Formats: sequence, C-alpha cells, structure tokens
Amino acid sequence: MAYHNLASLDAMNNDALDKYDICRSAIVSWYYSVYFAASAMVAASSGSIQETHTATAKVWQADIAERKLIPYPFDLYLSSLVTTAAEAEISEYRGTNDYDLNHRAHDPDMAHGAIVSYLKGTHKYKKWEAEERIKTSKEFKALNVDNFRKKVARELRDKTLDKGQVNFLIQAFRYRGKSNYRDSIFLSYGDNNEGTIDQFIEDLNDVAFGFLRAASRYCSKRVERGTWARFVEDIEDNTRLSIGIDAIEI
Repeated sequence: MAYHNLASLDAMNNDALDKYDICRSAIVSWYYSVYFAASAMVAASSGSIQETHTATAKVWQADIAERKLIPYPFDLYLSSLVTTAAEAEISEYRGTNDYDLNHRAHDPDMAHGAIVSYLKGTHKYKKWEAEERIKTSKEFKALNVDNFRKKVARELRDKTLDKGQVNFLIQAFRYRGKSNYRDSIFLSYGDNNEGTIDQFIEDLNDVAFGFLRAASRYCSKRVERGTWARFVEDIEDNTRLSIGIDAIEI
C-alpha cells in the first residue's frame, strides 16, 4: 500500500502539467505512503495491527522512534504533552538554531529549524486537543471548575497529558488533515507561487521515497532470510504500477 501510494505521487509529479491541480491529492498520497510504511514497521516489530492512525503512531513511537530504529529527521519525537517536559525536549532539539517555519529552508540548518518549529506547533495543537477532551470527562466535571487554574485541575490534566506524545506520524496525520480539510482552499488560491508548488510536490515524493526506503530496510531485517527478496521479486514481476522497485529493494 505504501508502494502504491508512492506510485500515485510519482505519477502526479511526472504527468500533471499544473501542480496546483493535484497538490491536495499529492499530500494525501504522501501521507498514506508514510502511514502504510510505518504500519508495516509496527507489524514487523511486534506483529500487532492497529485499528486507528493514532494507535499506529503510538506503537510506532514506542517500537521504532524511541529505539532509534528510524533515521533523522523521522526520529524526532516528544515523549509527553506536559508543557515543561515538551519544552525541554524541544529546546534540546533546537539548540542555538533560531530558524522557524517563516523561513523557506535553503540548507540543513534552516530545515532543522523548521522541523523543530512544526514539532512545537503540533505539541501545542495536541495539548489543546487533549485539554478539550479532558473538559468533557466525568473526572473534570466532578471538580466543579471551568479551567485548569486550580491545582487539582492541573494535576488531572497533566496526568492525561503525560500519556500523550508527538512524533513524525502524528505530525504527518495533522498535516494531511489540515491540507485535506480546513486549509485545502489555500493550497490553490491567491498568489501564484508556481515554482514553489512544483518544488513542494517533488519534495513530497522525496520524503515518501526516503521513508519507505528506511521502512523497507527495517522490515527486511525482521522477516526470515530471503523473504523480503522474494516479496520484492514478486512485485517486480507482477505489478502493473509504472514505478520501479527502488524504494523497496534492499
């Protein structure tokens, strides 16, 4: 499935004359290429099959990211949604790098700054999401409070937040949601940034390809000797997709 979505993304890159026409669909294909590759890693790690995207991301962090089994920058994660803990981890990742998402990245340092900024932004979003969910709980309502200003409310909140996390999959899912729903109109509306959007679609393809390569390497080591080679050979012999097997061949 990851390979199939990569093929879709590759076709959009090569065949679409106007990338604005396909930018939303390209992001969706990008996400599902990443998601299914990560799902394969989880299955190869523990044999488990998760029923939701959130559950997959949670297990993927525990089985893969926290064990440093995926290369940078896919390995960056936050182990808690509690503000003090998350900010400490973000600060460690950032160091003295002061670049953010307001700067278009032209080198690795600028790219790293943007990555850390999106990590921070996703923490803020996931924290807000968790707090809104906590406010509807029986435990919160039993406190007879409206916010988290009182110590008992903060303790209840932080107990839940400490179980949360942010990782590449969670960020990718958030990005897909923003692009596919709320922000979709802004991908193809307003100023003409044709050159930027063309590069963006190419970058989506590069990231999906790189993630699938990493996932394939991991999965190939988790199956019996020769199994992955037979799997790749079968795809090469029988697929009707137009792309080669470079992304999955080890």
